[in-house]
Amino acid sequence: MKRNVSHEVKLVELSGWGRYPRARCRVARPESVSEIDLASERHVIARGAGRSYGDAATSSDGLVLLTERLDRQHSFDEATGTLRAEAGMTI
Repeated sequence: MKRNVSHEVKLVELSGWGRYPRARCRVARPESVSEIDLASERHVIARGAGRSYGDAATSSDGLVLLTERLDRQHSFDEATGTLRAEAGMTI
């Protein structure tokens, strides 16, 4: 059953590695893809590791979906080198 992540929203200040720009953002941090149901959200941006110097994913008028907990590897094909993973996996 999908839950609307807007019920688990917090207000935090976000920035990238360069610490600029900074923005107060509504954020949701799902534990799994099955928790995501964004039907009631008008503006949503997915945020990766936040390691961009100048253009980190922020939104002062929408929802920022933090993906760091969505870091599971689903499959790896050694023959082709293809990795299937969730959005929060860093390499």
